[in-house]
Amino acid sequence: MIHLPRRSVTRFFIPLIDVLLLLFCIFLLMPFVGEESAEAQAKKGEAEDQTEELERLRRQVQRQKEELAKLRELRDLRGALAEIERLRDQVKQLAQKRLQYLQHNARILDIDGKTGEIGYYDHEARKRIPIDSEKSAHELIQRLRQSAGEKDLLFLLVYPREDSGYPILKQEDAYKRWFAKTNYAFVGRD
Repeated sequence: MIHLPRRSVTRFFIPLIDVLLLLFCIFLLMPFVGEESAEAQAKKGEAEDQTEELERLRRQVQRQKEELAKLRELRDLRGALAEIERLRDQVKQLAQKRLQYLQHNARILDIDGKTGEIGYYDHEARKRIPIDSEKSAHELIQRLRQSAGEKDLLFLLVYPREDSGYPILKQEDAYKRWFAKTNYAFVGRD
């Protein structure tokens, strides 16, 4: 006789089939859930990439701003250098004009190192004309002004090259009095 088994196999397989069916359904739903998470991860990755790209662009903009500031500063320096160059040219022109003025308008009066007396070297007559009084100084001034025409003359009283003690203060004061109504300057001592 056939006896029924004490335990039924179906009691074991029915829950197993339920679990397998549940796993199969999950398997079927996985692509949909996986796509959402993949899309979310892709979006998250894109967001991270965009954040990195944004940060890189900010750094690049900052570098370009710094470079622009340097270029503006350089442009300002170029403008300043151009201004300095223009001023140098102007100084050269003024120096040349001053030199020309001195060459055409300056008359040199030598102070003798032994006596302290002044004298003028006349290039046309090729001789030294001593100036020993106020009268002879005024005559020389008049003669030189007539020969110069409308030029404003400058009289340069040149000290001796070697310090000899001349002219003494009394002589200097006299020379200043003689040439008071002219443009004059003492040249040669510091």
